[in-house]
Amino acid sequence: MKKNVLFLFLLFIFQIAGCKQNEIKKNNEIKESIENKPTTSINFLSFLDEICWEGHKGVFKNCDELFTDKGHMFFIIIPKGGAENSYNKQMNNFSVKDVWKKEDKILEQINKCLVSNLEKDFNIWVFYVDVKFLKRNPDMDSPYSPVNPRKVQVCFYKEKLKRWDVIDVIDINNEKDESNFNNWRENYINSIVKKSNESSNNSSEDKIKISQKWQGKFSRNFTEKFNDGSNSSWVYYFIIESNKVVFKSDSELPIESEYKGLERNNQLELFEGDNKQPSYIIKEDGGKFYIQSDSFENRKGWLLLDKN
Repeated sequence: MKKNVLFLFLLFIFQIAGCKQNEIKKNNEIKESIENKPTTSINFLSFLDEICWEGHKGVFKNCDELFTDKGHMFFIIIPKGGAENSYNKQMNNFSVKDVWKKEDKILEQINKCLVSNLEKDFNIWVFYVDVKFLKRNPDMDSPYSPVNPRKVQVCFYKEKLKRWDVIDVIDINNEKDESNFNNWRENYINSIVKKSNESSNNSSEDKIKISQKWQGKFSRNFTEKFNDGSNSSWVYYFIIESNKVVFKSDSELPIESEYKGLERNNQLELFEGDNKQPSYIIKEDGGKFYIQSDSFENRKGWLLLDKN
């Protein structure tokens, strides 16, 4: 009887040890799957110079289909500071009131960006179809067309690791899959835009205390005259508190964003995000306050602010 009890006890111990080993193995497999994602050797960055960008609200994609000898590539780029946050700040930098003119200026700047700046300032995704899944069209405008079945790889650029991770693979076998994929891609883009905005809103920034001298509500009226003789006017508001500066505009597209204030050389410099150069500079002279910005038509001139 004692031998049977001892045998059962040892069997129980071995079972526990086996379970623990399986648990450790499973945890290691999960850890490896997270850390060792599949990657691709294709340097998609080398193709960014060929792209004309279009976009809205801080989300940009290639205007035209990009077929290369490596395959088909559809890029999505979103500023690392968040799509919405970056968009609002860029819109603030242009003194013209017309929203479409401002957006044209944003696109103009994006299309002038060097690849090194895109890599540093943007999160980059590419939806990639290998050339082996494409049919050559020698006599048509488009050099290739996709065939079924095919695979679409979703790749994300890890800037710090200098590599492209394959984060998903979609199989397209027929027209129904094609339609489902188009819907899935739109939903996927919307989800990464939402995450970028949430991450930006939740990020904590170091607050620099602004002295009482600068605190208050300031405004500046702007007027633009058009060729037909008509005028357009709008107001910029700067609400300066001890730990932040809130910017507002009553233009056609209402804007509200937050700046960091840094006092230097008897001036208050206002910075957006992690920019090294101030977007606005405010100075005090004889009890009056003036503002200067590269976004103003007279870049080096000082404009009088109204203190409310």
